[in-house]
Amino acid sequence: MRVRNNILIIGPTPPPYNEMSVATELVLRLSSKGKFSLIHLDTADRRGLANSGRPDLTNICLALLHGWKFIWLLLLKKPDIIYISISQAILPFLRDCFFLIPARIFRKKVVIHLNGSYFKEFYRTRSPLMKALIWLALGKVKRAIVLGQTLKGLFEGIIPPGRIAIIPNGIDDFMLDADVKDNPDNKDLKVLFLSTLMREKGVIDGLRTAPLVVDRTKRMKFIFAGEWFREETRREAMNLIDGFDLDPYVEVKGVVVGNEKHDLFKSCDIFIFPTYYPIEGHPFVLLEAMCAGLPIITTDQGCIRETVIDGENGFIIEKRNLEALAEKIVLLSKDKALWKRMGRASRKRFLTYYTADRFIERLAKVFEEVLEE
Repeated sequence: MRVRNNILIIGPTPPPYNEMSVATELVLRLSSKGKFSLIHLDTADRRGLANSGRPDLTNICLALLHGWKFIWLLLLKKPDIIYISISQAILPFLRDCFFLIPARIFRKKVVIHLNGSYFKEFYRTRSPLMKALIWLALGKVKRAIVLGQTLKGLFEGIIPPGRIAIIPNGIDDFMLDADVKDNPDNKDLKVLFLSTLMREKGVIDGLRTAPLVVDRTKRMKFIFAGEWFREETRREAMNLIDGFDLDPYVEVKGVVVGNEKHDLFKSCDIFIFPTYYPIEGHPFVLLEAMCAGLPIITTDQGCIRETVIDGENGFIIEKRNLEALAEKIVLLSKDKALWKRMGRASRKRFLTYYTADRFIERLAKVFEEVLEE
């Protein structure tokens, strides 16, 4: 099929690994559809997650550099659509305005993508001047993509409901149609937490839950994997492991990616994600756990409840409730039939709704609609 439409994709790619960078990497595969010619402006800061959104000189210089590159691409490539993954914090959003305001001035068709759930609160708590800037930047966009039905009202008062598109995240099927594994009766269960290792994502709650579980069953191994976001959180975690004598039951890994990460999911039996992170949207780690056929224990944050159905492929528990988390882990460890049924339900929901192909199809449809307007 003849390539006929230029789309300028603005967003970071890994590393570092976070939801925005992983999502951008997936969006770039839209070129496989053949209808679109993609141009990418990579806005990544390779120094690591801890530098994200901080007002240091490097970030300011990067914002200015990306802004100039954008103007150059706008004039040289003349894109039909500009796609940008937007932020929901002040400094990163001001950086986004280096793209959004010129795009409006040049009357370009803009599609924004919000990989989170905090924008309504972000807008509500801003000054009148900042609200005016947000409206100027976003008021004329052609589409705003949100991650779930729960999040459809995030742009209320800024973007009309008819311009809101719902596209859940998607990932590649790394199981290659393998059957969900059977857990032998004599095998210790492995409980996995994998994410950015920050307090709000639930890493400390997971560690504090471990001794509650170990008191009820010794046949349990907890694995925590990811990049530490703050040094003080890492120190607290290590102190908890030492203080509760958890060394035989807890393993802390660093960042795992690619096949190593996939193998880790395959080797584990239960996935926990007790997040209370306020900007949480539609976490990729939950899709990875579902792909691997794992029962999931998580919380009602962002649009998680649209993905993990309580009692079907996992449990939705109260935030910060360690006893509830421990209770559900122990329940799954003792009820093999329930563990297997929930794991199979996770796998089925993943294949139905959350594959990379489904994501790309939905995104292509949005771009096609915008081009026709």
